[in-house]
Amino acid sequence: MKQLKLLACVLALGAFALFTGCGGGSNNDNSNNNPPPSGTNAPTSLASGSTITLPPSTGAGDHVITINDASTYSVKFNDGTSETGTYTYTASGDTATLVLTPGNGSNASNINLTFANRTSGSYTSDNVDSGTFTYTP
Repeated sequence: MKQLKLLACVLALGAFALFTGCGGGSNNDNSNNNPPPSGTNAPTSLASGSTITLPPSTGAGDHVITINDASTYSVKFNDGTSETGTYTYTASGDTATLVLTPGNGSNASNINLTFANRTSGSYTSDNVDSGTFTYTP
């Protein structure tokens, strides 16, 4: 009988220790080593009727891309020529990639956008130079 009482006490103490563990208090001092949230300036998609103006660093005049709908674009280049086709847009945080695929079968243009805020930033491209840009939704 004595052993049964001892076993009951041990089990009770074990249960007590289990349910009184460390408290779940809040840690408001931001020292929990979680990384700060990443930037979110790049829009998740491009609005129909919006424009992206790309003034090249050479100062040769603007290239203006107009987003027609969820998959097509038209562009007026600074040399007076124009182009239409389909596009893909992929955003992540403050950066986005815009790939323009002309309807005439010529090579696609890859434009890498880095948004400093929701409507402007800098760009690099494989065939329309580099510089700053403005996005007008």
